[in-house]
Amino acid sequence: MNYNVTAKRIVKSIASPVLDFCGIYDALLQRRVFTQSNWLIVMYHRVIDNAADDPFRLGMCLDSKLFAQQIEYHVQHFTPITVGEAVARVRAGKPLPRNAVSVTFDDGYRDFKDVALPILKRYQCPSTVFVTTGGLEDGQVFWWDRVLDAIFLTQRKFVDVGFLSDEPSSDILSLSIQHRNRSLDRLLDLFWNQPPARIEEQVDTFRRKLGVVMNGKLLAPRMSHAEIAEVSGDDVELGAHCEQHVDMRKLSTDACRHELEASRRLLQEVSGQPVNGFAYPGGRENSDVQKLVAHTGYTYAAGTSCSLNRPPYDMYSLRRLGAPDTGVSDYKRCLATAAGAAPQAVAFESVPWP
Repeated sequence: MNYNVTAKRIVKSIASPVLDFCGIYDALLQRRVFTQSNWLIVMYHRVIDNAADDPFRLGMCLDSKLFAQQIEYHVQHFTPITVGEAVARVRAGKPLPRNAVSVTFDDGYRDFKDVALPILKRYQCPSTVFVTTGGLEDGQVFWWDRVLDAIFLTQRKFVDVGFLSDEPSSDILSLSIQHRNRSLDRLLDLFWNQPPARIEEQVDTFRRKLGVVMNGKLLAPRMSHAEIAEVSGDDVELGAHCEQHVDMRKLSTDACRHELEASRRLLQEVSGQPVNGFAYPGGRENSDVQKLVAHTGYTYAAGTSCSLNRPPYDMYSLRRLGAPDTGVSDYKRCLATAAGAAPQAVAFESVPWP
């Protein structure tokens, strides 16, 4: 058992509802969040019906019932708007609607279509989905899901990940239940630091080290071209998220430009809709990447810095709140913290990956 994570969940499940019942969060939000100029962008990755699909609870998945509660809260207290529409308003010199909120999804998992979208439609809440386009028709899954799947399937208690470092030394990670989540964080960082062209090869090596041959249930499917076309429009804005979901800071200028252009081109071809927005994979960005995004013709780009957007809006590094896998009470706490209106008494993670 990961006692630190468990303690945080217990505190959040008790402290947040009590503070919310006392009206503390509502008072903070009314004073610091609900204004004409503040713009909240919320980041989701996956919405699931079955908790067994998220055994490690690293922050990427949100229970569908909790997601519905959060969306209902958005609709009741904010004015939902796609990121593209909000950007267009700002660029035209028009004010945003009061309490503007934009709901975004990264990566393009199939459960957006199957689980999240019906809930969004129920509450008439528009959304923006940033899709990684490489390997869709081949059924390629994301590398981090292959890593998580291997950890879930293996019977090994330790793994040597020295091969992921340039240093000729051994790096042994414990896979015991007590240490597994900490080891997973370390593993994902190590893989992110690999040269982009080598990540898949290194994941293959990692799975062999764990003795994993078959694929398991954690290899979450992504939307196909046809499914992307099906969800586009109808209050769903499409945005690009690279062709191969790589850290563009590690690419040459030409390779970076290819990632930007190829992903947008495919999304426009399959959907028949313009694609003007981009989200940095893993929130990994710098000024050079931002400039290239702008020069490629995108009108905005979203990062993962956890805060509200306030004038003057940084259109090529828009801030987003990573939605917690919790109910509305704790969601309010996270929002108040992101707005700088409350101390971060219990840490929450605005998931920077994938």
